[in-house]
Amino acid sequence: MPAGDQVVADYQVELGGVLIGGAGGMSSIAPPGIVGLGKPTPKSADVPLQLADGAYGAPDWADVRTVTVPILIDGTTAAAAWNAFATISAAWGPSTVDVQLYLRLPGLGRVYLVGRPRGLAEDLSLLPEGIVNCLGTFVALKPAMVAA
Repeated sequence: MPAGDQVVADYQVELGGVLIGGAGGMSSIAPPGIVGLGKPTPKSADVPLQLADGAYGAPDWADVRTVTVPILIDGTTAAAAWNAFATISAAWGPSTVDVQLYLRLPGLGRVYLVGRPRGLAEDLSLLPEGIVNCLGTFVALKPAMVAA
């Protein structure tokens, strides 16, 4: 299914057609939750004054937005968890083209960010119990969230 075609419900994230979260799935958004959805950091163009205190205040622009999504994979077996991890890992692999990260949180509605996934850090220490903890990183090169 092409990215963005799935119905993203509350507490769900979709990247590259891979849905994370929601009832009935093996993956969910883990605590402490998604980070990086507030105001992007400003990119200052201030110019230091030569031979004087301070700087000349130039316009500020929004810098790139880095969003991290903690993911908990809870499979019934180690093999099921590994298969889910492989699918999620492929979607979060570094990309050389811009893609959309769709998400929906209560009060925010369905939005997407345009940018590039930058990888998935994983903790496989609980894989024998069918559990994998991951942290996906997405860099929104266009920092504005767009209503979907």
